[in-house]
Amino acid sequence: AFVQHGSTGLLPPPPAPSASSAGVSACAAGATQSFGRTGAGGFDLCGHSLGGYLAALYAAENPHHTRALYLASPVGFPRPPAEEQEVRAEDRSWRLRLGLALWDAGVTPMQLVRLAGWKGPELVSGIIERRFNSRWSTEEARLVSDYIYHITVAPRSGESALAALLRVHICKERGAGSGVHARNRAIVDVLTQARDKEGGLPFAVHICYGDTDWVFTAELCTAAFAELRGKSGTGSARGKGLTLSILTQAGHHVYLDNVAQFTEWLGDASD
Repeated sequence: AFVQHGSTGLLPPPPAPSASSAGVSACAAGATQSFGRTGAGGFDLCGHSLGGYLAALYAAENPHHTRALYLASPVGFPRPPAEEQEVRAEDRSWRLRLGLALWDAGVTPMQLVRLAGWKGPELVSGIIERRFNSRWSTEEARLVSDYIYHITVAPRSGESALAALLRVHICKERGAGSGVHARNRAIVDVLTQARDKEGGLPFAVHICYGDTDWVFTAELCTAAFAELRGKSGTGSARGKGLTLSILTQAGHHVYLDNVAQFTEWLGDASD
């Protein structure tokens, strides 16, 4: 089963967003309901970006329904940077303060595309062209842009939860953790709690990021992984796998940036 970043998709819209434990769990409830209807005994669950965060929550709360958890460029894996590492509010530019205020108010990139009206398709195709340039033929790029545009301007779904679940952190120093982090429970905390409760990770956990991934902070992510691994070196008393991989020549969209390595990562992790 695959859970995308949560802005669009087949899962039902979440309830009123909340950063509380109950609110965060509610955002994963749609997956619980959808997967439960299949009657399957267990899943190899893969989530990307915010979808990775929600997949980790689902797996931790439903450990006996999860065989393996694959987190591709997940947001919210490490804890956010310390407050003293962040740029003080009064030292931020007016543009940065405006952007953060809009984020906290729940304004999403998808809304901006909707507001663009008839210029929306051109806006999306320009972004796709700059981001993936010569990766596809002209026709392939047009099809991808058309697809992205239509799911972006569709009625709001998981994007309603973005500001409630994630907070933007701006740090003083490069590499200190600037970017989006979980407002409440980080993935490392959720999985560590499940590990301690079950006497070891009850399912395999495989994590990957791109080497130029904007949500990957080497120091924070490697520290979180070491904590999850624990003193045993595996993080599990049950022989389950636990890996952290960095894919080369890949940004946040690892599954598109380096298809070969991403496919190899999935295959190797599942062996």
